Parts: sequence; structure tokens; C-alpha cells
Amino acid sequence: MWMESMIRRLVLVFAAPILFLGCGEAEDSAAAPNYAVVTGACGDTRSALQSQTSAVVNGSTSWSSSVVNLSAGQALAVGAILYRDLGWEHNCTATLIAEDVVLTAAHCVADEVTRVIESAADVRFAMGADMGSKDGVVNVSQVVVHTGFVVPMTGAAHDVALLILSEPATNEVPSVVPIEPNCNAVSLAGQDVQNVGYGCTDGDCYDYNDERLWVVQDVASATSSDFVVDGHGVSGVCFGDSGGPALWTVPEMGIRVMGVLSWGDPDCTHQDHFTATNNECDFIDDYVDLTPVVSCVDIDPLGECSGNLLTYCLGDTMYNVDCAANDRVCGTDSTGQKGCLDSCMGETSDGRCDGQNAVWCEGGQVRTRRCAECGQSCGWSDSHSGFYCL
Repeated sequence: MWMESMIRRLVLVFAAPILFLGCGEAEDSAAAPNYAVVTGACGDTRSALQSQTSAVVNGSTSWSSSVVNLSAGQALAVGAILYRDLGWEHNCTATLIAEDVVLTAAHCVADEVTRVIESAADVRFAMGADMGSKDGVVNVSQVVVHTGFVVPMTGAAHDVALLILSEPATNEVPSVVPIEPNCNAVSLAGQDVQNVGYGCTDGDCYDYNDERLWVVQDVASATSSDFVVDGHGVSGVCFGDSGGPALWTVPEMGIRVMGVLSWGDPDCTHQDHFTATNNECDFIDDYVDLTPVVSCVDIDPLGECSGNLLTYCLGDTMYNVDCAANDRVCGTDSTGQKGCLDSCMGETSDGRCDGQNAVWCEGGQVRTRRCAECGQSCGWSDSHSGFYCL
């Protein structure tokens, strides 16, 4: 087994370069490569209607939507730990589970022999799909390792640690959405889980990897404290992925961090051990409020959105709906009610005039161009461009 050779470290990030235009909203140049970006423009510019394609709700096809239908914001929650002694390079993966709390493996921040814990000043949490072009980096104010973490390990129990951030991660990356840890007794044996990290792409680890890579593996066995995934000699997590999450969609609850990568086979394509988060929730709960909602009294009468998870009540019965599973987003309609809405909140590709602003849906996002600021007026252009500045 891989612990007998060495502990495996993993790292993750999500990048989305943004170009701010002169008189309108930010243009996502990665998501909309067909847009003509002109410095000093009056807002967003349009593609011809025929060239637009339907929006991909997740923003990426890199994870399996049949296992976890992540939003782009949730994907950003999977990030990397940067180390001062490595010149602020990454060597482990981690997950934002609250606005200022990150979950990772204990062996990523504590010496496996001496248990000496990394100083908070010597580690940082980075977000982005590629560590070569990070979306944001947050300093750490405290490193907390589970007191039950011991080595050598025969399983993966208590190989968990928390990084308490010096500020909310949304201060650096406003769109990031934390993913909660699972605290329920769930049988994962025989299920497929989504694993992810910034680790090596082969067991020899010849090439340094900056990208966040995703792999689906089946759970071969599970105990109350850990579970084992199997790549069947084809694929799997590897060195540098340690601390990364195993994600799964819990029925009626949504996407959860089910485990934290601890150790496994050195060839990176067979069996790997994850610490089960439901066995560690007493530890996590000291720093993150994991108290479940037990009554509709706690739910806003208009419903609530947590990422793309819609929660609402009918009478005394509470319902949870994963909007992303139906290619929709959780949002607020014109009456103030929360619901599963189309990604452009009702705006169409033809668009409309909102006063002297042209508003339309493109690439799964609402786009705006302020016509008056460029001496133009909003109106119908033609069947190729819809409503626009004329």
C-alpha cells in the first residue's frame, strides 16, 4: 500500500481570467472567446446569434455531472495549499468548506514523524483551475490538526486538518461557493465518487503539474472511519492530491465532501484511502457550524439558495432541489421567491432594451451594454444581432 512508501500530497485550483471593459460588466474572456473585446468599449459586445451555443451550467466538462453537477463557484472551492519553503508553490489539495475555513489532510500540514505543525505564516490557500494563473490567494491565521492524527497509519482515521483563513475567501474570489462536509451516516460502498487534485499525472511524478484534474473512482470498501477507492489499474489520484476531496451528491442534500485523501498505492492507479468526513465532524464542528436545519421554522418563507441547492418548505415538509441537475441555477424571481431558474434569469438571446441599456443572454450569462454612454441608443438591430446599441 502507498503509505508504506510515502504519504501522497495533492493540490487544486480554478482559473477564469477576467477582462474589465470600459462601460459595462466584466467580460469573461475564457468563457466567451468569440467576443470582440475592444478597450474603451461601452460594455459587453455581441456575437452573432447563430454562433452562440447553449450554456454549460457547470462551466466545464472536467467533472462528471452524473456524479456531482458542480457549479463553477463550487469548483473554485477546491484549491491548493502553497508553502513558503517551496517558494509558495503547491504540494497539497484542500477544500473551502466555509467562507473562511479550509479542510485538508493532517499530513499536509504536520510532520508525519514529529507531528510538528506548519506555522500559519508558512502556508496559504490558493484558488483557480491552474496554479500557473491563480484566481486568488488567501493568508492563513491558524492551522488546526486533529489530535487523533498518528503515524504510521493502518487506516485513514483522523488524517484531517483545518486552515482558518485570515479573511473570507470571497474577498479574493467573490464567486467561490464553499462545499460542506458530509456529517451523515451514508453507505458509499459500490458508489462512484468524484476525486480531484493538483497532483502528478503519473506514479513517477516526472512532470510538475499545475492543473486541477478530475477522476471518477468507485468505492471498493468503506468503514466508519475511512473508505477505499479503486482505479483498477487505469486511473486515480496521485502524489500532490493529498488533502483533496472525494465529492458525492447526497440524496436530498446536495454535493458534499465525503472524504479527504490520505494515502494509497504508489502507482496512482489502484487503491487509495480517504478519511471519512462524517467521522470527523465533531472536530470540524468546533470551527464550522455544522448544525443541520431540523425545522422549517429556520427556512425563509421565500426559500433559500446555497450555491445551486434550493431549499424550501411546503407546510412542515422541507425540500432540497439540486437546480444544476436540471441545467438551471438557484436564484430569485421577479416576485422575490427563490427557485430553479434558467441561467440568464429569463433574459433571451434576442435581448431587450432596458431604458438605454441593451440586455441579452449569451454564453449562459446576462450581458449589458450601456448605449447612452457611447452616444448611441438601444434598439432592434437585425435578426443576426437582436437588440443592441445603434
